[in-house]
Amino acid sequence: MALNGRVLLLNQTYEPLGTVSVPRAIIMTFKNTVFVEEFDGDRVLRSAHHEFPVPSVIRRRTYINIRRRREQSGMKRLRIYMRDKFRCQYCGEKKGHSSNVQCQIVQSHDGPTDFGPWT
Repeated sequence: MALNGRVLLLNQTYEPLGTVSVPRAIIMTFKNTVFVEEFDGDRVLRSAHHEFPVPSVIRRRTYINIRRRREQSGMKRLRIYMRDKFRCQYCGEKKGHSSNVQCQIVQSHDGPTDFGPWT
């Protein structure tokens, strides 16, 4: 079936951004937001009246600045830490005692609040 599988999504500068599903790739092609760089052999998507070749690699028409997005997400995390005065929201300890994820796992399973070997 032509709808199974993944399509490689490239940035405008040919950097890999990830993969998208075949239906999402077809929609992006119809919206004219991507260039089709390569088709997936003889695979086609059929409708009642048309046949559409299935892409295997698509490239965005506009550039997405991934580095800036990563920096912005890091700044959000820092702002949250500053808001909480660098304290864990689960156990109240200062940041650096252990990972917040470990506190979540232990307390989500009704575990002890004494983190013993976790620290």
